[in-house]
Parts: sequence; C-alpha cells; structure tokens
Amino acid sequence: MSGVLSDVRPARVQSALVGFQWAPFSRSPSDRATTPRTANNDHGIRYSLPFYPSKAPVLPIVFAPWTRPRPSPPLPPIPRDPLMDPSTYNNVERDPDSWAQSLPAHQGLYDPENERDACGVGFICHIKGKPAHKIISDARHLLCAMTHRGATGADSRDGDGAGVMTAIPHDFFKAEAGRLLTAALPPSGQYAAGNLFLHPTDTAEQEKFKSIFSKIASDLGLRVLGWRRVPTDGSILGPASRSREPAIFQPFVVLRRHYGDGNTCGNGEFDEKLFERQLYVLRKHATHTITLAKWFYICSLSSKNIVYKGQLSPPQVYNYYHDLNHVLYASHFALVHSRFSTNTFPSWDRAQPMRWAAHNGEINTVRGNKNWMHAREGLLQSSLFGEDLDLLYPIIEKGGSDSAAFDNVLELLVVNGVLTLPEAVMMLIPEAWQDNALMEPEKQAFYKWAACLQEPWDGPALFTFSDGRYCGANLDRNGLRPCRYIVTSQDIMVCASEVGAIYIEPETVVQKGRLKPGRMLLVDTQEGRIVDDRELKMNTARKQNFASWVETHMLLLPNIVKRVQRSLTVEPTIDDAPLSNDPVLFAFGYTIEQLHLLLLPMVTDGKEALGSMGNDVALACMANQPRLTYEYFRQLFAQVTNPPIDPLREKIVMSLEAYVGPEGNLLEIKPEQCHRILLPSPVITLEEMEAMKNLKVAYTTWPSRTIDITFPKRHGIPGYGGAIDRICEEATQCISDGIKVIILSDRSIGPDRVPLSALVACGAVHHHLIATKKRAKVALLVDTGEAREVHHLCVLVGYGADAICPYLAFEVIHKVAREKLYVTIPSLIGIYLTDPTESRTTSPSKNSLRIIAKLSISVSSKSCRRWGYLLSSHTRVRKSSKHWASIARSSTSVSLERRAECKGRRSTSSRWMHLNFTSVAGRPGTRYFHQVCQSQANITGVMEESHTSTIQNASPIYRMPLFRRIKQLMTPTREEPMNKSNAPHYVVC
Repeated sequence: MSGVLSDVRPARVQSALVGFQWAPFSRSPSDRATTPRTANNDHGIRYSLPFYPSKAPVLPIVFAPWTRPRPSPPLPPIPRDPLMDPSTYNNVERDPDSWAQSLPAHQGLYDPENERDACGVGFICHIKGKPAHKIISDARHLLCAMTHRGATGADSRDGDGAGVMTAIPHDFFKAEAGRLLTAALPPSGQYAAGNLFLHPTDTAEQEKFKSIFSKIASDLGLRVLGWRRVPTDGSILGPASRSREPAIFQPFVVLRRHYGDGNTCGNGEFDEKLFERQLYVLRKHATHTITLAKWFYICSLSSKNIVYKGQLSPPQVYNYYHDLNHVLYASHFALVHSRFSTNTFPSWDRAQPMRWAAHNGEINTVRGNKNWMHAREGLLQSSLFGEDLDLLYPIIEKGGSDSAAFDNVLELLVVNGVLTLPEAVMMLIPEAWQDNALMEPEKQAFYKWAACLQEPWDGPALFTFSDGRYCGANLDRNGLRPCRYIVTSQDIMVCASEVGAIYIEPETVVQKGRLKPGRMLLVDTQEGRIVDDRELKMNTARKQNFASWVETHMLLLPNIVKRVQRSLTVEPTIDDAPLSNDPVLFAFGYTIEQLHLLLLPMVTDGKEALGSMGNDVALACMANQPRLTYEYFRQLFAQVTNPPIDPLREKIVMSLEAYVGPEGNLLEIKPEQCHRILLPSPVITLEEMEAMKNLKVAYTTWPSRTIDITFPKRHGIPGYGGAIDRICEEATQCISDGIKVIILSDRSIGPDRVPLSALVACGAVHHHLIATKKRAKVALLVDTGEAREVHHLCVLVGYGADAICPYLAFEVIHKVAREKLYVTIPSLIGIYLTDPTESRTTSPSKNSLRIIAKLSISVSSKSCRRWGYLLSSHTRVRKSSKHWASIARSSTSVSLERRAECKGRRSTSSRWMHLNFTSVAGRPGTRYFHQVCQSQANITGVMEESHTSTIQNASPIYRMPLFRRIKQLMTPTREEPMNKSNAPHYVVC
C-alpha cells in the first residue's frame, strides 16, 4: 500500500474504511499472521492494516496528502480567581475561638452561630451484637451511596465532612498496642480510646498538650497507657481541608485503681459508670483548659465507641483512615454521616458523627436551647459528679453547630446515668403529645414531666445514635426527614436516609419499613432484639408515677385565677377616657389603621386580617422617623429547605403550651420538678395578669413582684440607659428575695413617666439573668400596652417572655363594646366579655401558630430568637439583645432613646396636661399619614371636646364602617380651618 498516513487517531479512520480495520501493531502471534501490511505515521507509531475477508467489494482507499498545520496563536493567560487563591483563605478574618481558627469571624452577614447541617445518615448493626469486619466494609458502601447528600467545595477533594462511628475494635487495638506500647491493654470495655486532633507540625506543642491531657487524667483517677499516631493519607485532600489537616493521635486510658501502675492489668475494682463519668470530665476539662483555638479537639473518648471523621467527602473516609480497612478492625455496628454544611463553613471538628449521635436536618430552636442550657447551669447539682461538675461548664461548647450542641446535652444526660440513651432522646425530641387524645395517659404524663425540665429541640431532624449497647434512630414530630430500614435473616439491620443505599439480597429481607413521625427505631444489642417503639416508651413512662407528680405539683392558670378570686377581685378596671380621646392609646402610638385593620378584625373574625397589597413602607432601620422596636425585626426562616407546616391541618403537632417558673435539677428525677405553672398560651388576659400579680394570695410559696419599666421624663435621654440597668438590678434582687414570678409593666406611663420598649426591657432582663445563670429560677411576664400585633407578641416570646398581657389592646375591646361602636356586638366580642380566656385562643394563638410554622417550629420556644434585627450596633440594643441575630445593619445609628423621648412628648400632650409639644415622630407609610409625615408637621393641638361630643351624639355614625367613624371622631369639622391647634394628631410612631 502506498501513500502517507494522515495524523489522526485510528478509531476515526476506521469509520471511513470498508473491508479494512485499523489495529495496533503489537498483537498476539495469531493476529499478526493475518496482518499483511504495516505502515508508520508521522509520529513513528506503527499501525497495521489487517485484512478481513468480506463479501462486500473492496473499495480503493485514497489518502489525502499530509500538510503540517499552522501553529495556533497562544491563548491569553487565564486570570487567577481571587477566591481560588490559597492566600485569600488566610486573609479572611478568623474566629479566634474556633478550632484552629478554621471559621471566619462574625462579619457582614456571616455568623458562626448559624451553623446548620443537612446531611445523609445511616447505620448498619448486628442485632445480636456480634462484631465483624464485614459490617465496617458494608458501612463504606452505605456512606459512599450518600455522597450526593453531602457537599464539596470548589475543589471536589474538599468535602464538607464525613465520618464513621464504630464500637471499640479490641482485637485491632490489642495488636497495635502490643506493637507500639509498653503496657498491655486490659480486656474489652475496661479501657478507653479516642481520636484527638493536634497541631500538625508543632511537635513541641503536641507533646505539651499530651502532657496536660495526661496530667488531668491522673488528677481524675485515670491513667494514660500510651499514645498511637493514627496513620492517614493526606495526599487525597483538597487545598482547604489540607490547610487545616491535624495530626491525629489515639490515647489509651484506663481506670488507675483497676489497672494499677504496672504494665499489666492488676484487675482491681472496676466501676463502668464511674469510668465513663471520669472520661467525660477529662474530655470537657481538657478541652476548656487547652481550648479549641490551639488545634485541640477530641472526636470521642469512650470505652464503648470511637469516631473517625474529618473535613472529607464520603469516598475519602476509608482512603484517608487506614485503620478502617484493616481486617482486624471489627465492630457490631457502624454509624455513618455525610455532611452538607448549609450556608456555613465546614471544618474538621464539625464533621459528624458526633460523640453520641449523627443528625440530618436543622434544629430551629437551637438559640433558645443554648440559652436555657446556659441558664440551667446555675441549678445543676449531682452527687455523682460532685465538685467536678464545675469542670464541665459550659455544657454546650462554643463554636459548634446545632448538631454539636444537641450532642453536648445528650452526652451530659447519658453519662449522668439517670437516663438511658433512648430515654434521653425521648426527653430532648418528644413526639407530638399535647393534642393526641389516643396517647396513653402514662406516656403523656412522662412528656409533661420532661417538658418541665427541658424544652424540645424542635425542627426537621433525623437523629441516629449509639452508645455501644443501643443503636437507633429518632424522627421529629413532623416527620420532615426520610428514614428507611431493612432487617435481614442474618440479624442485620440497615437504616439510612433513603432506600437502596446498600445492596441486599431480596430473599434475605425479613422486614422493612419507614420511620414514622415521632417514632424511635431501636436495637438493643445486649438483649439481641429490636425494641418496639410503644414498648420502649411505655416502659419508660411506667418507671415512675409521673401522672401523680403532675397532678399533685403542677399549677394550672385557671386554678390560680379561682384561688385569687376568693380573696380579691380580678375584674379589669377600664378608665373613663373615650376611645377617640384616649391619652394612653396616643402615648403608645396606636393608629386608626391598627385599630380598624389589625386589632378589631382579630376580635370580630377570630383571625388576623389578611391583605394582598404588600408592604411598601421603608425598612424601620432606614426610616426618617422612629418606629416601634418590633418593626426592626424580621422572621428568620429555616436555613435548610423544608416543606411548610400547615398549622391548621397539622394542628396535632403544634402547641403553644409553656411551663414557667423555677425549674428543677436536670440531673435527677423528683416529683418537685413538676412544681411549675402551665400556661396554655403565651397570651394571657387582664384577669389572668391581675391574678399573677397577686399570686401569693393563691399560693403562699409563689410570691410575685412587678417591676416598673418606666422612668422619669426629667432624666431625659440618659435616663433610658439608667432604666435598663435599674430593672436588671431589680430582677436580680427579686431572685435573691425568693420571688418566683417577675412582671415587667409599663402601666405607670403618664405625663411625667416615659416607658421603655417592652421588648428592650424584656430582652435586657432575660439576657442579664442568663449571663448570671439565674434565668431558670424565675418566670418572666410582660404587662405592656406597646404590643398589639401578633408579630409583637411572637417577638417578645422569642426573646425571653414567658407570657404577655397586651392590656391596652384588651381595653380597646372593652371600650368598643362600651361605646357601642357596633350596632350588634359580634359574637367574639361577646365571648371575650363573658369568657376572656376563650377569646385568647381565637386569634392571637392561631396566628402565633401560623408564625412559628413559617419558622419550621412546632412548639412555642421561649428565647429561640428566630428573629433577626435590622439596626445599627447601638449600645442599648447590644445590652438588651445579646446574641440577637443581625441580618443587616443600617448606615445610621438607631436611637431607642429618641423614640422614648417621642413617647415622652406625646405623654405630656394636652390629653393629660394641655401642654404643647413639637416634632412628634410619625409612622411613615400608613395610608392617611404620608402627607403629614413628609412635611414633618408640628402637632400641637387636639380636638375640642365639643367637636367630639357633637359627633358622638349623631346617631348615623354608628351605621358607618368603623374606620370612617373613628376617623371622623378624630378629624376636625370642615367648617373650621386647619391650624396647629386642631391638626389631626394621629400621626404617631
């Protein structure tokens, strides 16, 4: 064959040939026998043209002459992306308290407190508790099958985090200890091991921290037999994870009195519970002493399980940790986790599993849970921990995600020994029991007792957990995360976030299903069986007579009112001021639109008014005039995508019940823990608030005290800050005096008294008591005329209020009925006047449920802080809103004092003293106030009483719409010219 072969790949030429096929020259002898022709291409690669007989005619092949192509112009250099520049990673301001400074500091819209997880979880467990390496290897397939449930960075080698929890592999560690340590390991269960993160290059620091760790262990009656460097493969890591890759060491810890001081076990007295408690104290105290900022982090430290994790992707876990591939590494369970750090930054320490659990979902009440756990530290007592209890604080470690915070509390409850692992999970994540008439009374009583001690960790969540004996999963009350399980004839249970995560022969499947809302899937490997959900919870509920405890000790609000009524009257006293000329309404900034469009529809229709026109009012932080404090707050929706909760159709899972008053000790079980007040709703009526003010009349051991949150007007702007300090000091004094209910009230507002914002006062007292660990010793109620919308009530609850009485809104209802502004009083107004407690549940409660449903919360959570403020970093705001979520900041300072001064000017108006005032701040955006707001009109006068009485005597007014009636009552007659003395004064904040 003649011609020149063109410089193309043989596969492309092959498609153009008929009867011939290109093949590499180096073939087997039989192939070369049928290869008669060969040729070389321009690059010296030798090809053959084997001939395959065919019935088709052979067509001639014509090769085009080859010409060297012209060189292409060089491509322009690709500009370096600053986000991909490794130096940029270190230029970002870092949080000095985070592990190895791996997280950015609080800056802009980023807040480390907002760390969330949306992940894939699962476990494989041998029901009979038989360890095998096959379980570890199968867990690898389970983990890799959920790679899509995790996430990676710009470089796919940078995973968000993944890991595996297993039982202690005794045979493997025994072989490694015999090779590396001088001391022999005791039998399984009598020593502890764990993975510790240390600085990767500073060997001096490594030895220093090992020494500190060993010293603390020795002080606690423990002994560190030795250390083992965990073999890893860092070559598979991406740039981000490699920049914070730690050195990983394993300490082997024993109980000194059991092991002795020699190199072999002395077989002394061994107490398993004591051993676990001391290991827990060792981990907490060492972490607090060395701190996370110095690269020190303990993944786990237990005699039952061990955690291998890191900033890895699921396929990297087994490639990075060589231990997991060793044939001697055997376990009876393996729990895996693939992390998706939602809108946050991954790090080595935030990877999961945690020490006891792995979590898929989002805990939307985590802010409140952290606050309350910090407050409870002032009440914790334990004869088991003794003086070592102080070494555990803070219980919830700073810088962790919502999953880490949950794991911290779960660890405390389990190690304390009063509750087992499944019982502790039941307490923290209760099923929906408040409106479930089909639930057994014993189980309901248990949940009531648990609610007196611990608020729910609520949100869409699937938790898998294990302590070596138990291995299980628990789903939230809404069932907003998937969970499937399969049981095989080989006594293997596989549970995962989805079906098909691991292949199982169909003929071996004996049971399969899905985990239902609020249910628990549990395997007891010690008993070798699957524990039924109902059996578990009924056995737990029958351990104590919880129903008798609740009935004997719990205080019910209706009973409190009845007891007080025997000695005092609780009927509200309504002043004689007409609705159209009420100075208190004017001082608190009520507008016609709020009365007509918001307040009264809630009474007449039993629900909040709805509109479709939107809200084009300027943001409060950008408005020219002061606004209500509540208007600076916006609801923070769930970070993780969740299906919306319908508070009407899913009413069975929603609840506003709250238990208020001094809490009991979380670390014990006693009947006195139920001695709290049960509130069906955070909104209480005038009668109920009056009864709470006289609570000592009903129960002599429950004194209450009212704190005035107003201050003298003559003190001016500096008086605002002084008032906040004063009420915080008075609240602390109340607790010292044995007061159990504190009521913050602004009823003293008057010509010479200016009120603080109820939200600012409540937030200041709440966070002050949390900081001093006294918040759990008292109930905090708010008696205010400022709050009138459902949003206001929810924000108050979200920032610490146990209950709110919007007295001015309730008084408006009484005045509407008294002045007969409706020809026929609507049924709901009549219901309120005859049975106020019934009307409370008609509108505020329903709409509060609607709001918390949008927040992906199913229960009323005090101090959950699911609102973010949009305002500047003003000192008064920081004092009263410590750790509030700031979702934006305005460019100008927001002065809460300015708004209080505005209230003070209004409170000295002619409605009280006939004194003129100027520059009253308006409420921008309301329909009838734009013109006056824009012109900054000076409002100095009010209508003459003759005008009001003349209009009120006109009977046709009662047939007008309420809005027109009130507007006409508050507007001068047309015949009288408009001037400063009669300008409409309904331009308010």
